[in-house]
Amino acid sequence: MTGQTEGADALTVTIAAGTVRGHMHAGIRRFLGLPYAAPPVGERRFQPPQPAAPWTEVREAADAGPCAPHKIRPFSRLDVAALVGHGGLDGTDYLRLNIWAPLEADKRPVIVWMVLSD
Repeated sequence: MTGQTEGADALTVTIAAGTVRGHMHAGIRRFLGLPYAAPPVGERRFQPPQPAAPWTEVREAADAGPCAPHKIRPFSRLDVAALVGHGGLDGTDYLRLNIWAPLEADKRPVIVWMVLSD
């Protein structure tokens, strides 16, 4: 990411596909719903992934976007819907990343969490 600017709780960065506006809360940068590949629909269904289409306007990254249908297991005292979605069918454009990073996170380890079904 390059070109970071911060507002009250918003920050803007430029990535390969365009500029995104994330938000910060309690020292954590949050960019939600960033496409990492084109939706696998039509002729792209069951084909290798294609790059996401770039954008020219600043893209708001405050919402996780659609999620693929999946079963949510209950966890006592923990609402996991914010992390894995609500389990419903929201569309076919599921290839999105949700990124959380501390403000002071240069050259730190990265965790990739993939939610897989049974």
